[in-house]
Order: sequence, then structure tokens, then C-alpha cells
Amino acid sequence: MLYPSAQVKNCLRWLQIGVRLQRGLHVVTGGIGVGKTILCRALLNGLNSRSDIISYLMLDPGFDSVTSFLRELYVLFIGNEPNVSLDDRRLKEILKRYVFSKAINENKNLVLVIDEAQKLSKEQLEVLRELLNYETNDKKLLQIVLFGQPEFSATLDSMPNLRDRINKAFVLTPFSKKDTDKCIHFRLRKVASSAAYPQFSPAATSYIHRLSKGYPRRIIAICHEVMLLLAITKEMKVSKTTVIEAIGKNRKGLRAVLGQRITYIFNRRSATVACASLLIVFLIAFSTGAIPQYKEKAFGLVSEVSQDILHIARTKMVGNTPEIIVSSQKHTVLAADEKNSSEVVLGYRAKIENLLPVEITPHTVAKSIANDVQKQSAEKQRPALLGEASVPRHASISYLIRLVYGDYSAKLLHDVLDANPQLFDPNNIPAGTRIKFPVRNLLHPSQEALQFIVVAAEEVVLQNALDVLKKIKHKAPEFRLYYQWSSESGLQFCVAMQSLYPTRAAAQQAMNKVSNTLQRELFIIPAPNSENIYTNIL
Repeated sequence: MLYPSAQVKNCLRWLQIGVRLQRGLHVVTGGIGVGKTILCRALLNGLNSRSDIISYLMLDPGFDSVTSFLRELYVLFIGNEPNVSLDDRRLKEILKRYVFSKAINENKNLVLVIDEAQKLSKEQLEVLRELLNYETNDKKLLQIVLFGQPEFSATLDSMPNLRDRINKAFVLTPFSKKDTDKCIHFRLRKVASSAAYPQFSPAATSYIHRLSKGYPRRIIAICHEVMLLLAITKEMKVSKTTVIEAIGKNRKGLRAVLGQRITYIFNRRSATVACASLLIVFLIAFSTGAIPQYKEKAFGLVSEVSQDILHIARTKMVGNTPEIIVSSQKHTVLAADEKNSSEVVLGYRAKIENLLPVEITPHTVAKSIANDVQKQSAEKQRPALLGEASVPRHASISYLIRLVYGDYSAKLLHDVLDANPQLFDPNNIPAGTRIKFPVRNLLHPSQEALQFIVVAAEEVVLQNALDVLKKIKHKAPEFRLYYQWSSESGLQFCVAMQSLYPTRAAAQQAMNKVSNTLQRELFIIPAPNSENIYTNIL
């Protein structure tokens, strides 16, 4: 949800004008959490309402080479993976021909938007400069909008041949105290289901501004903690004292909201009181033989609501649409914090109230507990994690997710972040950080007939398998990571071609198409088809 401050409206207006007039390169810089990504989404939403504009979004350009960058541009523009035989020169020629065809022959305005542009190397920026060379007497054939952190300006200053091509450069700054107050009330009005919504006192908004230093992401994080507290206390007025209670009265509490490690739970005192009260109720009830008339779900009230709040709070903090959107004329760029977040203050209140007394018998309680125990026992057998892997230099978490799962989506990112509570900002993860990857799609094999896969390596450690895959991907992009688990052999990984082949001969034929050097490392094995095996080879 974009708060239209004066600087945001001015920046957005100039970007839209520059793009529609086809003036080439535009740059927006600003600190972490100042609102670059949400401004990027707003720009795309405005551009996509026009039929003559085709927009492409690259959300995380953390590629380790110019070739990887060119291949990603190829996927964005053309819509499929380039042939492995294409070198950098051929990839550039194909991209330039595509831009010329769309802009001249079809009279389309092509717009490439890149977020986190500070991750682009000078060599990759040189590729963009070459693409900007395509122009007519009155317009550029490709419009490029770059969003980056402040250090990106220094990179541009060191490249005068690119700096000179910038049509307009903007620097986003944190909110003033007045804008902080307006932003808070703007968001409350937008999500409120009625005219009644929590009122923040001037002292509260002033204190929030001082804590957040005017950075929108921090403002939202603090206010979200306040909303969670209001959902428990049912208060509708927020004072400075309320803010202090919500985030903690010491530096540790503030760091939990604004620092690198963030844990969204109930206020400790409120949670303790709630748990103690619930325990006392059930102890009294069972000791007197009068079992309260609660829904089965009420037994998990505190943990269930806590987990839901944890998920939505993390979703709201991610809030930067962490999904690379491939070539499409119509982008639907959604973020969790654009959803109707009145559920934060009203939804949880309703959820808690909806878990109040209804009829139940001791038999259904005992049955529910027995079923839960049985399910937990079955789930414990299969692993929850594939393992850990380090973030490579000049790479990103989205790159690793693609490598591990063969795909990338906002849901996958959320699953990975849930397994790594120490990660606060997925767009800024230092190289070498160890990331845990949860198991996904570990199911019984679906194929009935015997099939075959072409394998390059088999490993028992995730990091080792990814190291092999990274080396092979440059030569043969059609390879991916597969994994399987059985109670006898545990978790195993294999780097293999994506396709399953009906016969060994068909697999051999596919293997013969790769380079001779790589062929020597490949071998063919039957795909898993045992009932005792769980796998993602489906």
C-alpha cells in the first residue's frame, strides 16, 4: 500500500512521463526500507494499464556473470530458455533484434524495470548501455528504470558514458514527522472495515517517527507490533505508552522490531497471562469433572493464533513482492501488505472470539488428541529440511531457491524464510550466509511404468549437490536437482536432466546431445517407483 507523499507523487509522475515519452534511462536511489520497491510496483501498475506498453521486471539482478545476466534478459524478453550454444555476442544480437522488432514493427513501448540495481556489475551495466544505443531520431526503443541503494550512485559516477544517458535521477529520503503521522492514518483508513479504527495520538506517532527515523518499512513494522497488541487488549487508542509496551521497553525490544533478527509473537506479558489463564481454566474444569464446552480447536488456541500472526507478520515485513516476474504484457504485482490488512486488528479479534464455547464431548476431545499424536508420529519419520547451503558471492536467495527447487515464487520464498527466522531482509543477505531449505513436494512417485533419468552426480549432502549443479548449469541449463528419501537410505540428492524418459535408449539419445566433455560424467538410472520411497521426481 503506497502512501502518496509529495516526493513519491513527484517521482512517480516524472517516471511515467519519461517512460511514455521514451526518454531511455531513469534511476531512483534510496536507503533500505525507504519505499523503492513499492514505488516500483506502483509504476508497473500504472504502465500496465496501457495497451501500447510491454513491461518487464527483474526483481533481483544478483548474477555471477554477464552471461547469466544476458540469459535472464533473454528469458524475460523472449519467454524461454536460450540455447546453451549461444555465446554473449549472439545473445546480445538476439535481444537487440527483439527490441527492434517490437518497438518498430509492432510500435510497442518496451520498459525494463530492475530493482536492487546496486547488485549489477559494471560489465552488466555496460550491457544495458548497449541496449540503450538502439534509438530513432526522437525516441529510445527500450526504456530502462533502475531502482537501487545509495551506493549505486557511486557506481554510475564511475561510468560517465552511462551516467550521461540518464534522463532523470531521483533520491528518495525518509519521511518527515508530518509524513509519518499522515502515513499511519492513511494506512489505517485504507484497511478499516468501518469508520471506527485505532487512533494514534500525536505523541505516539512522534515517538514512532523517532524510533523509525522516518523509514516507511520501519514505521510499518512498529505499527504492526502495535496492531498485534491491540488485537489482544481490544483497545482503540494508541499512546506513546502503548508503542513502548508493544515493542519492548529496552533496546532489545526495539532491535527485535528493527534489527536483523525479528520475532513476531504476542507481547510477552500478554502471552504469559493468556497461557496461564487458559491452563487454570482447564485444570479447574478437569478437577471438578465439568469439561468446558469448547471447540476442539480451542486446545490449540494460543499456538494457532501465534503461528498465524507469525506468518502474516513475516509476510508483511517481506512485503516487497519477492518474485521475479517473467515476460508478460500484464503484470499482476501483488504484495502481502497490499491485502486488506484490517484482519490484523479485527480478524484476530474475531478469530479469538470465534473459538469460544460450543458443545463437545470427552470422547471427541480424546479422539482429536489421538489423531494429532498419530499424525505427528507419521510426520516425524520424514525430514523437514533438505539441508543447508551458503549464499554465493554476487548471488541472491532467489538464485539459490531456483537452484534447489528448480523454480521460484513468493510462496517458495516465504517457506524458506519461515525456516530461517534470522533472515530479516531477503534482498540483503551477505555472501556466505547459511540458508536452511525445507522439504517440498516429497511424495510417492506418480509414474506406474519404469522410467529413466540422466544423472550427472549423486550426493548425500545438499551443499555438495548444489556445487555440482552450479558447475553444470553453465554448460547445460536443462539439469536440475532431484531428491528422494526412504527410511532405509535417508535423504539423497541427484543432479539430473529435468525430463523422464520411457526407455533407456531414449535417455541415451538425450544424453548424446550434450557436450562430449559433459557426456563422460553422465550415467542413466531408473527413476524411483517404489512405495517405500518419497521423491520430488514426479
